Amino acid sequence: MKAIGLVASDDLLTAAQTNGLVQIGRRVRWIVRNPFAFPKPHERNNVRANTIYEEFHPDAQRTIIDRLSAATER
Repeated sequence: MKAIGLVASDDLLTAAQTNGLVQIGRRVRWIVRNPFAFPKPHERNNVRANTIYEEFHPDAQRTIIDRLSAATER
């Protein structure tokens, strides 16, 4: 995983507002910015390596929660 962030606003941003980085997006508050390894779960249609999304896999959720806890304890 490259980072962990929380959606900071429901407002949609346009390409002009993101300097052309994406066509449409949302503001994100990045909590953990240091990449870390997480073993890929063995399942079909795995898109973990190429997108930003809400995580539903219980093992990945536990890893994320542990990282968030460590980041907020500092």
